[in-house]
Amino acid sequence: MTSRAAPGLLQRLRVLGRTLDRDRLRAASHALRRGGLRVLIAQVMLHTTHRWRVAEDASGPAVPAQPWAEPLWPADQPLVEIVAPGDAIGAQTLRGAGMIARGADAAGARYLCVSASPAKLAPTCLEQALFLLEAGGYAAIALPGAGELRRVDGGGAAEGATRALDAPPDAPHRRAAAGPTNLLARAPEAGAEHTVLLVMPFLVLGGAERLLSTILVGLCARGFRAIVVTTVPAAPELGDTESWFAAATEEIHHLPRFLATGEYADFVTYLIAAKHVGTLWIAGSAWAYAALPGLRARFPALRVVDLLFNTVGHGAANRSHAARIDLTLVENGEVRRWLLAAGETEARVRLIPSGVDLAHFAPAARSRRMAETLGIGPGCVIAGFAGRLSEEKAPLAMLAIARWLRADPRLRVVIAGTGPMEPALRRAAARVRPAGRVHVLGMVPELRDWLGSFDVLVLPSVLDGRPTVVLEALAMGIPVVASAVGGVPELVREGETGFLCRPGDNAGFARAVGRLAGDPGLRARMGAAGRRFAERELGVARMVGGYAAALAEAPSPGPLRGAPRNRQGNGSGRAWTATLP
Repeated sequence: MTSRAAPGLLQRLRVLGRTLDRDRLRAASHALRRGGLRVLIAQVMLHTTHRWRVAEDASGPAVPAQPWAEPLWPADQPLVEIVAPGDAIGAQTLRGAGMIARGADAAGARYLCVSASPAKLAPTCLEQALFLLEAGGYAAIALPGAGELRRVDGGGAAEGATRALDAPPDAPHRRAAAGPTNLLARAPEAGAEHTVLLVMPFLVLGGAERLLSTILVGLCARGFRAIVVTTVPAAPELGDTESWFAAATEEIHHLPRFLATGEYADFVTYLIAAKHVGTLWIAGSAWAYAALPGLRARFPALRVVDLLFNTVGHGAANRSHAARIDLTLVENGEVRRWLLAAGETEARVRLIPSGVDLAHFAPAARSRRMAETLGIGPGCVIAGFAGRLSEEKAPLAMLAIARWLRADPRLRVVIAGTGPMEPALRRAAARVRPAGRVHVLGMVPELRDWLGSFDVLVLPSVLDGRPTVVLEALAMGIPVVASAVGGVPELVREGETGFLCRPGDNAGFARAVGRLAGDPGLRARMGAAGRRFAERELGVARMVGGYAAALAEAPSPGPLRGAPRNRQGNGSGRAWTATLP
């Protein structure tokens, strides 16, 4: 590509006159405070150049599409394009403002081109694109839409071949010799806060996500810095709970959205080194277990903490990597006993009972909106299910309960949640008679509003740990009928706060629900006992305090082997490639 003319001073003033508004003035003030006059001038020059050229192209003859430069101005505007055009003016401006340093040249990028767009992108998009430019050796990265990235192998965005970043696991692994030199060189020094990197499979709708997001919010309120990484693609129908975690941190990276599986380790290595991560916290990510040998070899001082919810699933991975895990956190006694029986020492197991926000989940009257939406009258009794619609949660048992109790005209069954079984569950629910007794809500925006309308919470799981929804129901004064699995018997006191049944005993579940449906006094007594138990045992402050103590017991990690020795980099790429698998 060839360079194009730049506007003169008068033309720049005219552009500013057309585009300047309150938001841009506020952003200019922010840029001035953060980066100084030089950065503000660079932003104004790039902005006016870009807008002037757009206007010229619109009024003149058609010209080949080329990427132009506009930085993050206003500061809250998203990015739609990060490319490497051959515009020397923009390159000099950005580099002179310190917005891109020499490390980018190793990736073949002369500078970053950033444009404003109405589509909102995640705050991490720029960092991810910079990483791909430097560590992946791509000539450019294009962000054509919200949450979407494309790699450009050469020649610019309009000419180069592109590849979607949701690449298959066997996609070729690209790695530049120098690695993320510029990113690491410009990383800030370690602060006083303790940084925790939480690695999860995904952020879907579920009790684990509600629990972990609550913990992170509490930890960050205590001075922690949290970074969240996910390692498994999640189907949209499973729900998206990123907003829960965003209440604690903006640093959320969904690796499958911009990396091939073989590139995960490079990016996590970069995060640990650049963000001064003290503790790697695994919560159900199979990839994280597999990456432990390489990460522990690279960061000997990194503390590794694993969270196990139950004795199956990731229990085997925890045991096979026990020598690389410093501490295993559990939320119920069953998992603790299992670990000790498997040979683990008491000092390396920490029991932290999960809790709930008692002020948020307080007893409440039935939601009028919910009753009107479902056509449920004041005399009806609601037996409710709330959770992931998957085999281990056994939601089809709710339909069996409805059939067992079909003679009771007061009973209504309400099922809230989403998951892989939702389509089959909806089809089966439509066949339940009498019609109108079963309501499948799907994903609901605020579970508390619906949970507070339940008269009884039913949890027919065949496998579970310490279900968050049970904690919430007890806190709201709702009796619970649940399977006696995992840590549930520690929460549901038989005959006091609810009833326990054998998994798969649908007749037993129906008898317990029927008994509560026919005895309002019993429901009230059990609900009051559940609230008292929650106030005594389930406070969120104690839970967060336990996690804070466990996660902070860590030294600072050692430097990345092959990382730059100073803020300008070490000028050699050999050390970086030698440390990566």
